Amino acid sequence: MPISQTDQLFSLIKSLTKSEKRNFRLYVNRMADSKSASYIQLFDLLDKQKSLDEEEIFRKIKGLDKSKFSNLKRHLYAQIMTSLEQIHTPKRVDLQIRELLNFAHILYGKGLYLQALKILQKAKMKAERSHYDLHYLSILEFEKKIESRHITRSGADYTLELVKDSKIKNKQIISALDLSNLRLLMHNNYIKYGHAKNEEEADKVTQIFTDNIPYYANEEDLGIKERAYLYQSFVWYYFILLDFHNCYIYAEKWVKLFKESPYMADRDPDLLMRGYYYLLLSANNNGDLKNYKFYLDEVEKFRKDNYKKFNNNSQIMSFLYVHNGRLNRYFMEGKFEEGLEAVPKTLRRINRYGKNIDPHRIMILYYKIAWMNLGAGKPDVCADYLQKIINLDTKNLRTDIQIFTRLMYLMAHYDLKNEDIMEYLVKNTEVFFKQKEGMDKLPILCLDFFRKIVKTAPSERQKVFVVFEKELMRLQRNRYEKRAFFYLDIPAWVQGKIRRVSLSEAVK
Repeated sequence: MPISQTDQLFSLIKSLTKSEKRNFRLYVNRMADSKSASYIQLFDLLDKQKSLDEEEIFRKIKGLDKSKFSNLKRHLYAQIMTSLEQIHTPKRVDLQIRELLNFAHILYGKGLYLQALKILQKAKMKAERSHYDLHYLSILEFEKKIESRHITRSGADYTLELVKDSKIKNKQIISALDLSNLRLLMHNNYIKYGHAKNEEEADKVTQIFTDNIPYYANEEDLGIKERAYLYQSFVWYYFILLDFHNCYIYAEKWVKLFKESPYMADRDPDLLMRGYYYLLLSANNNGDLKNYKFYLDEVEKFRKDNYKKFNNNSQIMSFLYVHNGRLNRYFMEGKFEEGLEAVPKTLRRINRYGKNIDPHRIMILYYKIAWMNLGAGKPDVCADYLQKIINLDTKNLRTDIQIFTRLMYLMAHYDLKNEDIMEYLVKNTEVFFKQKEGMDKLPILCLDFFRKIVKTAPSERQKVFVVFEKELMRLQRNRYEKRAFFYLDIPAWVQGKIRRVSLSEAVK
């Protein structure tokens, strides 16, 4: 295993659980080779360090120079990966299939081709049951190789069955690849351009979708994996078009498909939870609280029942999806004060998984926590969390969130009655907006409102709010401008000011 960067080795060791560390030490003790003492010493040093310190390593391992250190790291990395493979192979079907394939190759190399065929039959059953089509095709090709070179007494009918099976599986794989490509194209389009901003962009996305969807993509004729790819493609397509009604329909099909196939849910829990995420997001954007609560309870139960079986990545993804879901539920119900009680749990998880979560996800969680505090009447705490986002080294990451962060920051300071700095903050926000291209109309309208409000006497501000509310209502009627309101419910904040009620009451 080529590895020379110490930080990669350090990250791997820090990712190990207690049981994985214990298994590694047992594995090393069984080997007891001449190098084991040195690399177990390196392992222990890196395990104890809170932050990487190479100088300490050179001080404590006598006779270690740079060339030896590089070799030692490679050796340690390889041994850790081998010990991890021993733990995780029994837990993952794909690794079990690969292991059986390796056994079959070894047996075949020894001339024991009948034993190899028995092993391949076992591997084939696992691959078929768990929908590992590429593995299945590899097994078929190995079987065909043995049948063509040796007298196995399997019979002519079995040979014909292998050929027929290969053709069917090859067709399924091509179908799955085409639909997987479509899914990736839709995802890539969203990453590059976001939601459609007008009819022209919507037509372009539709053209890409219709040009790349396979002509044979009829749901009833597809296998489970192909249907999963098809539903994901439709979810992304409708998500880009801001058609959350149809987005909800296909996200629900995606989730139901996994619920009906326990092997799929067990094999890829992350994909099932991602389906729940888009189902909840669509229900939220449709204002469908009843179904939102129903599916949030479902994904909460799935997480609770399977958490111990999850790997680190699945645990992190389950945290992000479930905690986002919980926060959004409080927003939909206008229960901001109650939602504050859930925030400490979210913060503890951020601290636990922080190094393994990409900055944009942390940014979104901080943004939601800030909104929760603003709604609960704590604009000072809201401003603190928004400042965390502003201070993040994110550059062009999630420009939309950064834009709405600045607007919410203005709202928080207005609620704090920080009259002396409001004009400065408005100018600062204006400078930031000028650096961004393709701005939505909502941020521009909001900035214009704040320019007016800071120059208006307190006794006259009610009229400015009333005019602003009418402008917001007109903007909300535009299909392609609605998306901006999903990020910031400024109409509720404005209504609260006009009716002299809290943000929580305005949302309700």
